[in-house]
Amino acid sequence: MVSPVNRLGLTFAAAVGVCASLTFVDGAVASLPDGRGYELVSPVAKNGVRPYAAVPSLNGDVVDFQAPGAFAGATSGSLNLYQATRTTGGWQSTPLTPTPPKALGALEEQAPVWFSRDLSRTIFTTPESYAPSDEDGGALSLYLRDSGGGLTWLSQGAQGGSEPNHVTFDGATPDASSVVFSSGASLLPAATGLNTAVFPEPEYLYKRDVAGGQTSLLSLDSSGQPVGYAATVLSADYTTGHGGIEVARAEGFAPGGFITIGAGESAETTQILHVHHALGEGATEELVVHNGEGLSSNHPAGTTVTHPAEGAILGDGGHLTSGPIPAGEFLPANAGSGSTTNAISSDGANVFFESPSPTLGQPVSLYMRHNNSTTVKIAGGTPYGATISGLFGQEETVFGSARYEGAAADGSLAFFTSEEGLAGATIGRQLYEFNATEHEIGGAAPMSTKPVSIGLQGDRSPTTTLTVGAHFPQETITVASTEGFHSGETILFGKFETLGGNRNTTLMLVVKAVTSPTELTLTTPVNSAGFSGIVEGTEVHGVHLASVTAISNDGSHVYFVSDGALAANANAEGATATAAQPNLYAFDTGTGETTFIGTLVGSDVSMEGQPSGLVGEPDISRPAIPTPDGSVVAFASAADLTGQNPWQEYTEIYRYAVAGNTLECVSCTAPGVKPTGNANFGETAGGTYDPPGLSSPITEDGSQVFFDTPDSLVPEDTNGGAPLSAKFGTPTSTDVYEAEGGKTFLISSGTSTNPSILQATTPSGDDVLFTTTAKMVPENTDGGYENVIDARVGGGFPSDEGSGAPTCVGESCRAAFGVAPVLTPPASTTPQNAGNPPTAPTPRPVKCRKGFVKKRVKGKILCAKKRANKTGHASRKIHRAVR
Repeated sequence: MVSPVNRLGLTFAAAVGVCASLTFVDGAVASLPDGRGYELVSPVAKNGVRPYAAVPSLNGDVVDFQAPGAFAGATSGSLNLYQATRTTGGWQSTPLTPTPPKALGALEEQAPVWFSRDLSRTIFTTPESYAPSDEDGGALSLYLRDSGGGLTWLSQGAQGGSEPNHVTFDGATPDASSVVFSSGASLLPAATGLNTAVFPEPEYLYKRDVAGGQTSLLSLDSSGQPVGYAATVLSADYTTGHGGIEVARAEGFAPGGFITIGAGESAETTQILHVHHALGEGATEELVVHNGEGLSSNHPAGTTVTHPAEGAILGDGGHLTSGPIPAGEFLPANAGSGSTTNAISSDGANVFFESPSPTLGQPVSLYMRHNNSTTVKIAGGTPYGATISGLFGQEETVFGSARYEGAAADGSLAFFTSEEGLAGATIGRQLYEFNATEHEIGGAAPMSTKPVSIGLQGDRSPTTTLTVGAHFPQETITVASTEGFHSGETILFGKFETLGGNRNTTLMLVVKAVTSPTELTLTTPVNSAGFSGIVEGTEVHGVHLASVTAISNDGSHVYFVSDGALAANANAEGATATAAQPNLYAFDTGTGETTFIGTLVGSDVSMEGQPSGLVGEPDISRPAIPTPDGSVVAFASAADLTGQNPWQEYTEIYRYAVAGNTLECVSCTAPGVKPTGNANFGETAGGTYDPPGLSSPITEDGSQVFFDTPDSLVPEDTNGGAPLSAKFGTPTSTDVYEAEGGKTFLISSGTSTNPSILQATTPSGDDVLFTTTAKMVPENTDGGYENVIDARVGGGFPSDEGSGAPTCVGESCRAAFGVAPVLTPPASTTPQNAGNPPTAPTPRPVKCRKGFVKKRVKGKILCAKKRANKTGHASRKIHRAVR
């Protein structure tokens, strides 16, 4: 398809007499689809360095890419960002990374974290100082580079600038007029009172008005207090050794929260075990602390008791880890966990944030800050009806949490998950939309929350009661009726007796089998959760948990997974939703209609008991990308959704269209041909369509889908079936493909023994960027190093072997320092010695820093770090590998 808005390339190609279907060197394909021609984007002279992470401008005439070394006039041998510009004679590259005043130290990098859509503005995180007042001792700061090369210091405020606190980029408006970042540094007078006694270190959330040169604190309530802050006083003298402290009121305090008693040297910080509310006239409220062991000092009546602010994060972006900052920590906040996509609206008016960070293990609340003045609490941090038997024989409420999942780009709708059972939904993780406007949207009233994951008629989850008390170690429970329950059903118990410290959670288990009309066998014995037993008469609810897969950029469509049967329609293959299975749905926020797409397999949504893939990875990493209006979504799944993948071993790429409810596999092999590896979207990313600085593998109109695969899907692809990597077990050769109109076309050579990896596309699909070691054009005389290639509609340059147009500018296209790379970056092959072409297929390398270990997730090698939270329980955080 030739885009009607991009005829310039065709006109140029015709003028110079270049045909887009030439036969290229190294056995490259004889005819490319859409009248495409190959163009070498990266320079020939690269000092043996491999480029990667290519991102195009909207029209494809400018491309940014990164490389862990110096060429084209760069003055640092560390990580560099380069910009290639298309001219009439070829692509010319210049470095964009700021020139450091001195050579960077080991593990120090200056990395881009954001690009404007036209690539004229870039935000860098750097340990270097480029402003007189930036005297933070080498801590990470943020700078905006404009098209003229000027640098603007972003991470500053009315005070500070000399504290050694790192700054994390969190988000920006499309024009970078507003930039959100987080830091433990107090940059404004209102930034006070963080609870630094908890781990990880809390951070303030700031927004920088770039044009106005002003910084504002976002994590405030409408009265100007830090969100989460609460205060009271001791209503009676406290004597050490007592487990409870009497307070004037307990409002704002919750089990699990940290409190500070007193001030100055006599202050003590401890954790609340239980909130004992006042009973009857004259009764006092009490906070039970420190596992009932009390405090270490005496405190008189009237002493202040505060719940300090515990910081905030944009969306669900996570915190910057403490300690030395390696390359992996230069990624935006949402690259490590959660989602910050569109958490700042395109006009900067609405900002969605959470407090405290989910990593603290405390109930998390979701807020919206509007115009730097008004804060709306959306959900989380409140009791949600479930109760457990606590101390003193009281029923203690359970506090829920909310997790930001995404928003419309204009900030009109925000989407989140919560177990609180809001607006008529059942308890357990459900998906909700929040209408942030002053008018109704699809049945959602202004400033209200509406359930998404309950289906048209409401989720009819099964409910029964225990007829015999359950005691450990017991795997089978006796209930009044098993009607409606299925194998794999998640069940929630009501009130139960407890032992130990499990007072702040609900008991959820999974049904292994329905063994009789009155018996359910569980996958985990009752005692495994640390409970002594569950009393007769306890209610047992089936819970259909929901997880987000993708959200369209205009907020009109949400794709999610639920194990409930939420829609009655048959999909394109005649299948219907299956209870207790991972069903994929589309939800229309305008009509409120839920549509069943297909039933996935466990590997799509879980890995070793943890969410992954289509529901668990950060939104920019989920293999599901919709068009801006959500009318089409492309996603990767190992399920046999169209009858073409009966093996269900590797992921294939599917295209779903709302119109007609159509579903097709665009990467499936011929009938009877077993795939050899995963088809995927390469280095492109999505979630909502094309987040800033990234690129989508689907065109804006949804007509074309791009992917790479190790399988030969057309006769011209002759390198299929290449041996697996001995180190990683992945295929050593992959090729880039285009799917359109029910047909599949080869984009890369189809002959290289090394991987060709999809990097990015333009919204029109006229430019498809990929990296490869194959010699795709005559002027590529670098001896077999990896390069960035553009398969461009109407592309191609007139050149003879070895005499192509200059592809870099600068002092002889050489580095000033010539420093060797210090880190292994994302790329598709390992480095080669200068002047020596690669002689064997090589996998994409993964290098994990100290404290991280390699972990395979759905064919990808990731780095996982094990952390301990405040209670000593281990939690795992999966980071996309620096590969």
